[in-house]
Amino acid sequence: MSNISTNEKESIMIIIAKKISKKEFGSVKFGIELDDQNIIEAVVFPKDNYTVCLSSQVGCAMACEFCESGKNGFVRNLTTEELFRQFELINEYVVKNFHKKSIGYVVIMGVGEPLLNYENIVGFIRKIKKTKNIKVALCTVGITNNIYRLIKDRVPIKLCISLHATDNAQRRKIMANASRYNFNGLIAAIRDFEKKGNTDSSVDIHYLIFDKLNDKQSDAEKLVNFFKGGNFKIIIKSVCPIKNQKYFEAPTKNTQEFIKILDKNNINYYYSLSRGRDIKGGCGQLRRYLIDKEVKNGK
Repeated sequence: MSNISTNEKESIMIIIAKKISKKEFGSVKFGIELDDQNIIEAVVFPKDNYTVCLSSQVGCAMACEFCESGKNGFVRNLTTEELFRQFELINEYVVKNFHKKSIGYVVIMGVGEPLLNYENIVGFIRKIKKTKNIKVALCTVGITNNIYRLIKDRVPIKLCISLHATDNAQRRKIMANASRYNFNGLIAAIRDFEKKGNTDSSVDIHYLIFDKLNDKQSDAEKLVNFFKGGNFKIIIKSVCPIKNQKYFEAPTKNTQEFIKILDKNNINYYYSLSRGRDIKGGCGQLRRYLIDKEVKNGK
């Protein structure tokens, strides 16, 4: 990074492209150029007033099979200032274009693994809570040691876990780098955060349901065993299409049977069709730079 002031960094960091959903009024994907010419993506959705999905890194080292974000590898972390400016740029767009409303909810679920950028992410969370008092959610594949740091540091965050598996063998197939973290240790860390973390919200367990991988009734029963009796919500999510896709969405019948087991056991759950799919802004579709050239500068 060059030795320029924060204000200069903020003036250089600009929106260079937008892709506006034709199916969901208010859903927009942004290409944002940083001062070193790296480009990240972020998305705003008309949910909870307006929700912005922010990136935490340029590229991603996790390289999950179902996600575009790691296809070009990891480049660098975003600074606290870049994270906050990313929010400000999109908030300015929302205020200008959507009846003077402003961002009501921040989710750190875009490009990158936020808990591998721990210091900058925590700095951003504390800054935005102090200046805007906005609810913030963070989604991680499960960097176990840093989940415990969130507890120790009393970080005011809603925690979301990209689990997508019920054992380490499944995780190794779709999340090879994430599978380095012991699966049982991750479940223990999640349960500890639910008891001791600085939040009044449920811990959300995101679970993409894949055909012939993690869609069995026995998988649903394992989730019941992991998360029954606590303030958890299982978010069963549809699989978004990506290039060179290896794993696909489970048949509707399997998903329905899976959900029945959660329901029967009084598990708090929600089935979600990822928003922003038509602008490649859904779960797993963001990357270092994916916006088509023809939509650069809003054309």
